This record gives sequence, structure tokens and C-alpha cells, in this order.
Amino acid sequence: MWSISAPTIAARRAFSLIELLVTVGLVGLLLAIVLPSIQAARSAARKTHCQNNLRQLAIAAQAFH
Repeated sequence: MWSISAPTIAARRAFSLIELLVTVGLVGLLLAIVLPSIQAARSAARKTHCQNNLRQLAIAAQAFH
């Protein structure tokens, strides 16, 4: 037979406001930590790409003369 507490278990599956705010706060904190490092890595990748392009231009100029 069904117990009386069965409907309350089904109603408890949703997040409370506090849980939702904590989750959003943690996601925001993680993004604040990760985004600067991603931007630094992209900047380093751009620098390396530019250096490689300059190196290839120098090699092509030497091969031309």
C-alpha cells in the first residue's frame, strides 16, 4: 500500500532557492577563475603564431635571395 509520505518525496525533487543561488554563485566563481587563464593562453597562442609567421617570412626571404 501507499504511505502518506509519498507525495512529499515527489515534491522534494526541485531545487530550493538557496541551492539554486549557491550553484549559480559557484559557477560564477569558477568562470571568474578560469576566464583570465583562458585569455592568457589565447594571447600566448597569438604571440607564438605571429612569431612563426615572421620566421616563415624570414626563411622565404632568405630562400628568394
